Amino acid sequence: MRTVLVALFAIPCFALASDFRLINGTPVQAGTFRDVVRIQSGGAACTATVVGPRVIVTAAHCANNGATATFSIDGKSYSATMTRSSLYPGKDHDVSLGLVSQDITGVEPASIGGTATVGLGITLLGYGCINVGGGGGNDGILRIGDSAITGFSAYDMVSRKANGAALCFGDSGGPAFLVEGSRRRLLGINSKGNIKDTNYNTRLDITESKTFLTNYAQQNGVKICGVNQDCGGSPPPPPGAPTCSLTASPFKIKLGENVTISIVTQGQVTAATIEGASVGFPTGSKSLHPGSTGTFTAQGTVSGPGGQGTCQAQYTVDPQDPQPGKPSCSLAALPSEIQLGETLTLEMVSAGTISSATIDGFSVASPLGKRIIQPAQKGTFTANGTVSGTGGTGSCQAVYVVKDTGPPPPPPETPNLAVVPSHCGDNTVIESKVSRVCLAVVKKDQGMLDIRVTQALLVIYSDATREVLPLLSRRPRPKPQGDLLSKEDLTLYANGSVAATDYQVLDTRAAVLTVTDTQVPVAVEGRTVKGRYFLVENLKSHGISP
Repeated sequence: MRTVLVALFAIPCFALASDFRLINGTPVQAGTFRDVVRIQSGGAACTATVVGPRVIVTAAHCANNGATATFSIDGKSYSATMTRSSLYPGKDHDVSLGLVSQDITGVEPASIGGTATVGLGITLLGYGCINVGGGGGNDGILRIGDSAITGFSAYDMVSRKANGAALCFGDSGGPAFLVEGSRRRLLGINSKGNIKDTNYNTRLDITESKTFLTNYAQQNGVKICGVNQDCGGSPPPPPGAPTCSLTASPFKIKLGENVTISIVTQGQVTAATIEGASVGFPTGSKSLHPGSTGTFTAQGTVSGPGGQGTCQAQYTVDPQDPQPGKPSCSLAALPSEIQLGETLTLEMVSAGTISSATIDGFSVASPLGKRIIQPAQKGTFTANGTVSGTGGTGSCQAVYVVKDTGPPPPPPETPNLAVVPSHCGDNTVIESKVSRVCLAVVKKDQGMLDIRVTQALLVIYSDATREVLPLLSRRPRPKPQGDLLSKEDLTLYANGSVAATDYQVLDTRAAVLTVTDTQVPVAVEGRTVKGRYFLVENLKSHGISP
């Protein structure tokens, strides 16, 4: 069975009877992170963060609207009335605020702030389980661990790091801190993960979260650090001016040839140029075609919050040879031996004055050209390279071997249950990499009529891979008076199970289907087996009736 993403709101932290610990985390030092607390709500156990004299923040799935959450600090008990984001659960904006009945003493609240970017390191804390898959013991110890942002999904930032911290049951609602020197800021809220190496944290730096926080502070007349109150703390030191280094390759050329100027930047950079033209950073390059001979100095500049920096590189342009020599090349197959179905790179290095270069008849760049191939049959093959210029034509070869891994094993026998789309539509959430979602009919042979599953969701990703989630149940919601459309809650089987205490629980996903009065599907939203959020607002019929 393959590993699938487990949404913590589908099997929340309070579904377990005991308190667990953060995977790959270590206990916090005594007296530190006193603003991170363990909360209880009707037997539910989660993690929360103090963000104001009378405000805590946690995950929306940890407590219902109006529910009471309790916690203690230095033996003193506190209670808070919880308010979920108005976007939850319909849009999975998994954040909730708690209004504490009295001022919290002895704790300096955490300050909300920071901006999430890919590659940014974050620090996770929680009272959750410590074992991959969801097991662990109850020791009441707050643990801390590091991760790094790898991308974004809907309202969440996705984080993963080799041997880094991973969220587990009980960590829900805990903080994702951005640590800068001696200052730390609350950037996200622990929401869900695959209980192995990948985490989803609700972002606090997006418009939806900022609006929720600001409106809550105004409506309840409370202070929230980083929203409507500066809670102090030493600001990070101002960034220094960025620097750069510039190289010319080759540093000596003949008139009529090109020279490549490359830049490498250091520090906080917002813009970089070579010879006045914008280039990428931290690495970038620009090709120059000098029109005269001599020694020249190329100029590079970098700009950032801390100022500007410059760098230089010299190159020399010599006169052309009266009679250019014959160009030459060398060709290599990397790797030189592969299995059938794998790819290899044909890499050609050329020398001399080159006007054209090819590998097996396909044009490539010079002096370094590459072509990636995937051979369709096994055997020993010879690749041919050619270079041409005013001095003539040169050739080179490389030999590579393709081995056969043997025929694939026969597929297992499966019931003849064909999944035929009936209504399909495009996903509007581009970040989730889900292309289309279809409501499908399960067609059965006469001998399979006793199987009760008659419908499924077909998910098609942007890379053409697919998922099928059989439909286990449809529960209509009460329709408000005057509405022309109705909504149904769908329970979908995610092709697996997860451990819960001493038994297994079917792994499921939730979705919401919108239909007309005549039961024609028009929209659907939910999560895939991988936990990717999708929203299809225009389902169209494929001519198959459910």
